[in-house]
Amino acid sequence: MASDDKENLAETEVQAGPENPPAQAATAAPAPLSVKQKNISETPGGKITNFFIFYVMGWVANAVLSLLIAYNLNPRDNVKRAKDRMANALARGFGGTPGKNTVDGIRSAVEITFLMISGTLVTVVMTPLLKYYGQISHRINRMLGKDIDVLPEEMKKLPEPRTAEERIQQEIQKRVNKGNAGIAALWLSRIGMTGAILAGDGVVNRGSRILESKNLPSVDTLSWNLGRQVYKIMPKSLTDRWASWFERHDASIDKIKVNMADHFDRLEEHGKVDNDNNSMVIAEQTRIVIKEVGWSFTMAKFMEVLTGSVREKLIGKQIKKAIDEVTREGLVPEGHRVIVGKDGSVSLDKVEKEPHEINSGRWAAKEDKAARPQQRPTKSDSHAQSIVNERAAAEGQQQVLNT
Repeated sequence: MASDDKENLAETEVQAGPENPPAQAATAAPAPLSVKQKNISETPGGKITNFFIFYVMGWVANAVLSLLIAYNLNPRDNVKRAKDRMANALARGFGGTPGKNTVDGIRSAVEITFLMISGTLVTVVMTPLLKYYGQISHRINRMLGKDIDVLPEEMKKLPEPRTAEERIQQEIQKRVNKGNAGIAALWLSRIGMTGAILAGDGVVNRGSRILESKNLPSVDTLSWNLGRQVYKIMPKSLTDRWASWFERHDASIDKIKVNMADHFDRLEEHGKVDNDNNSMVIAEQTRIVIKEVGWSFTMAKFMEVLTGSVREKLIGKQIKKAIDEVTREGLVPEGHRVIVGKDGSVSLDKVEKEPHEINSGRWAAKEDKAARPQQRPTKSDSHAQSIVNERAAAEGQQQVLNT
């Protein structure tokens, strides 16, 4: 705090009483709460846990599970009927019959839906991992023998408060549940990214068809061409086993030809090697792998960023609510506001009015007008003032002449 009054206030001890027991001696007292400590997320354990949650589970596990679902469901007869119903419903809504672009867009959306199903299942597993993020990170640190003294907030023993600021900080910490905020942020990010991925896939699919109509390579054709190259270097015994496996799972070329007719024509043009239908199996599965892995990585990356941002905002709301509560309970001295720093430290600022401020980056609340410097006069204000000055000078000269 800038002024001497604020500095004195920060050092003022809470008076002892029934609600405020006397502080321990300075030699035995723990470190002040205001001393900045290393955050658990900055430790090796925190980074490993974060990577496991968002990339091992959110990306790799999500991609593998979505591929298993796609392999087993995509070419099946009942899925074909569901896609036809969706295409017909959309066509009726726009007053026409399903065109090639509509049918192909439905096919692509259904493939992404498989990714959404797997992603939702994976998010269920990610939820408890994120809830116990601090404890898991600390356990990993102990296994690595690094940053063992860095504890998550839920494992820290709160020291006896020695100043008004420290007592307010402890009360705020008790009322803020960062674990629940993280879980809510995870699911909100999941819902938001579901819509974004569906929209993004629609744009990519439509763009691919436009490129293909101009004899230019698209995402699908590039994937199929890569699959053809993979097929050429694979042993024939392995491609035969793959084709047999997909046939047993209703994902044979014959099923694709019947249930994904328009898609099959494009696949045959770009994915077939000589007269071997097995090459199209490898080409098609290469396309699906690239699609599912690519979109699942995009989702994992954006969910990591969104979860952190949304969590920060939700925690900020909890802090504001906690400040209001401790203010009503009389813990905040009259004529002061609470300022919460990025590291959770609390300071008191003397102002004539509220509000309280949460100094947490982009979620920081603006200071009230009483704490702002006076606004500079505008051009029009300066012009008006000059007119008043000229009139006053003229009146003064007239008085001199009269005398």
